[in-house]
Amino acid sequence: MFRSIPQPPLANCLETLERIVYKIGKEAGSWEPQEGYVATRRWNRVESEVSNFTKTASTYIKFFAAPRDSSPEPNTIFHLLHALTAHALQILALVPADTPPNARPFLDLANMILTNWNAWVGGLSEEVNTRGGMFAAGMVSTWADGLDTVSRAPSTNSTPSSSGSTLASWASPMSMSSRAATNPLVDGFREALAPIRERFFNELGWLIASR
Repeated sequence: MFRSIPQPPLANCLETLERIVYKIGKEAGSWEPQEGYVATRRWNRVESEVSNFTKTASTYIKFFAAPRDSSPEPNTIFHLLHALTAHALQILALVPADTPPNARPFLDLANMILTNWNAWVGGLSEEVNTRGGMFAAGMVSTWADGLDTVSRAPSTNSTPSSSGSTLASWASPMSMSSRAATNPLVDGFREALAPIRERFFNELGWLIASR
């Protein structure tokens, strides 16, 4: 189906996602972590727009990241995944601790984002380290900075789990230990992204160092 539909401009897609997230924020009233009934009531207010975001983002991932007639352009995929990750971290903070069933499609989307990050890094590594391809050092540096930004918590007050989270387990109830002033889903998502970031630096960091 997606092969026969022209790929939309990335800028238009990112603008659409921004508009949806703006509506979510307006309905939520606050992006700060909440607990109990307050968190549940807020989630119920935003659930419709979160569903819209989930469907829209899933479609864009299929357009840009799924295999097509030609290889996806890695810089385009980076900018899409980076925007989706930043938005996902905001929305994850709104999910109540008891994780209502209607949040599952969004959590599946978050896992899809992680999976596509991993596939993106793997594709880059194969192109460079197996096939001898190259990417401009400045572009690789931008990718590294972007991955670093979304995988690290803005505050250093909390200490991430030493074992990290896997792509399959980051959103499971067992991974959701209680932490003050944070949402465990946000923490778990970042911890699942951290090994992908490390893989990027381990397998592609030499492109930056060699400039």
